[in-house]
Amino acid sequence: MQPTWSISQSLAKELFAQEVFKLGESMDKQKKKEIKKSEKGKGKKQSSMIAEITNGMVNKNLKSKEYEVIWDSKISGFHIRFNVRSATYRFVKSVPGTSGKKKFFRDIGRHGAYTTEEARVIAKEFDANLAKHGVPDKRRDGSISFRKYIEECYEPYQLRKATGKQTLQMLYNGFPDLMDKSICKIGPEDLWMWFDKQQSMSQLPRSKNQKNKTTEPRSFATILRYFGAAKGLLSHAAKNGVLEKNPWTGLKLDKPAIKDNGEKDTLLRAQRRALNEEEIRGFFEGLKRYQEFRRVQRDNSIEHGKKDLLDLRLLPFVDYVCPWLLTAYYMGFRPGDIYSLRWEQVDFKKGFVTKVIEKTRHVYPLAQSFYMKKAYSCELLKWHKQNGSPEGGWVFPSKVTGNVMSSNAIDAQWAKVKEFGGLDPSLHIYAFRHNFATQQILAGVNLFSVSKSLGHLSIQTTVEHYGHVDPYVQKDALDSIKAFEIT
Repeated sequence: MQPTWSISQSLAKELFAQEVFKLGESMDKQKKKEIKKSEKGKGKKQSSMIAEITNGMVNKNLKSKEYEVIWDSKISGFHIRFNVRSATYRFVKSVPGTSGKKKFFRDIGRHGAYTTEEARVIAKEFDANLAKHGVPDKRRDGSISFRKYIEECYEPYQLRKATGKQTLQMLYNGFPDLMDKSICKIGPEDLWMWFDKQQSMSQLPRSKNQKNKTTEPRSFATILRYFGAAKGLLSHAAKNGVLEKNPWTGLKLDKPAIKDNGEKDTLLRAQRRALNEEEIRGFFEGLKRYQEFRRVQRDNSIEHGKKDLLDLRLLPFVDYVCPWLLTAYYMGFRPGDIYSLRWEQVDFKKGFVTKVIEKTRHVYPLAQSFYMKKAYSCELLKWHKQNGSPEGGWVFPSKVTGNVMSSNAIDAQWAKVKEFGGLDPSLHIYAFRHNFATQQILAGVNLFSVSKSLGHLSIQTTVEHYGHVDPYVQKDALDSIKAFEIT
């Protein structure tokens, strides 16, 4: 029996040693985890702290980024939350009610717009009102203004969209009278007052250069876009419970009656025409003389010691002006579509430009294809090679920023080309688009095809703008109807 006992004892000792080893190993792992956690925590921003909030403390934390939130020790619920570049004062508190606890939350404002003491006064008012009246119903709370709702709720939502900046710009520029009004107090009467004012008011100048120019009242189509932007905001507020319902739901704007504008209509019709042969020759002569003018300027600079400058006579184009204006002439694009043109939208092999029209992007965000005439395709290809044959990027980038040019970047150069070509100084850049359309109509191209080449969403737009171009079209159609004698 002795040998059996000795074997079992040795086995027990071995098993015990293994267990001790495993226990020690697991303890080592646990220690390692704790060490890693402590190392991770070092130098990392702590979530929050409780202290009396002061301006000095806020400014210090903006630099150190030590805390995400600082809760005030004096006023319950008053705190400041830190973002990457800024900090916002807030107030949040849960108050018992008949149906359980209700949460009251308000953004007071950004640090800088408010001092700590100013924010604390507002927080005290919130706290006092809560103690007296309880949590207010959002739909009855009139403290949220139209502007405040845009800034705090609607702007983050819109900036996630491709056309969000345009929508926000329409809201800020188009509704100045509603900005300080409570969003809960906006009703149908506000829409009718705004609509009446829009039909008579002039547009704000778009740039410093347009300050002294007289501008026309907004068109009905533009007014509809502004109305849609505001209506969308109110629907968003209703969806989030700030409004019980959208007060503008079901309301429609009636198109104004057609007015007899006399001279104005005659002028518009005169502008929407084809360029005559003399004007076309003047345009191309102006481009040649502009190119030579810039080359002579560069020659003089090189002769006067600036040897490092590139000789422009070695390049097909002295700058973007010539290919930009040729795009307007051959493609009939609006200026906004030329500025936003990208190389990935140009297919030299197939001979098409495929892009979304900027003016109607918010309504029809799908790309459309536009045929490139061979003469234009060859010129654009030269510009493509001159820029290193890029696979993507802007066709006409800003030299300063590398991004899209400003909306009036071509104006000064276009004035030079007109001067060199002996063209009428009042000839607008849109003359190329009108020429593009009218030349097609006069050549017998049907209005549907013309409408597509212009990127119009509706053929009705083409008819309204260019239906007057050939007054004999209807006559020829009626004359083609066969007549038979009855007697």
